Amino acid sequence: MLRRSIVIGGARATAAHGARGRPAPIWAAIPSATRRLLPVLRTLPLAIAQVAHPSSRRVLLLSIVGTLALLVALVFAVGWLLAGIAWFGIGWLDSTLSVFGTLGAVGLAWLLLPGFLAAMTAMLVDPVADAVEQRYYPGLPAPRPGALADGIRSGLTLALVAIVLNLVLLPLYLVPGLNLVLFYGLNGYLVARGYFEQVAVRRLALADARAVFANNRMTLWLAGILLTFVTTVPFLNLVVAILATAWMTHATQELRAR
Repeated sequence: MLRRSIVIGGARATAAHGARGRPAPIWAAIPSATRRLLPVLRTLPLAIAQVAHPSSRRVLLLSIVGTLALLVALVFAVGWLLAGIAWFGIGWLDSTLSVFGTLGAVGLAWLLLPGFLAAMTAMLVDPVADAVEQRYYPGLPAPRPGALADGIRSGLTLALVAIVLNLVLLPLYLVPGLNLVLFYGLNGYLVARGYFEQVAVRRLALADARAVFANNRMTLWLAGILLTFVTTVPFLNLVVAILATAWMTHATQELRAR
């Protein structure tokens, strides 16, 4: 039996190879990724404290207003699309379905919220990241030129991917049990990548930021699942943009130091 070491998402796992030389499954990297998450997880209280810090008050207000406006816009947009469809051509039946369509619009908007929030964060990255870096990493140089454009491009691209994939998987979200795995797994990955790239490009070229993410994929994915859960909790989701940006600012420094 030949044994070799393989790297999955920045986590090292040992795979036993037989005649076919099959690699270890991706979940074999989860225990190692969990251990690697601990240093990043230790900075989470600092990110939580940043939400209430005086330097974040203006951004906090923008985050709350922006999240509420985004959610309301999503509900109205999805509701308008559903109401515009004459399902059966029978007035009373279509009117009844439009009521359920409104409820469905709320649910669908809730599903799409994590991806949209990650895109909206591009407007909040600089003030939040600046406050965190000045407080905890005062020796850092100024952010690299072009970081804002790279962050916006990355955020919008991932938001579009999140919208398309969530809509494609919508029928599977109706399957109990599987819906939770798919929702948190998919959006956890996209949210982690969206927030991390938008923060990391302040210090690294976009290609380098993506390389750091790839080398720590499982670690950041677990962090993204936690952030996605926060996004689905009423009231807490109003501050997730600040929380995620502050946390990924700490995570960027932690992962760059390895």
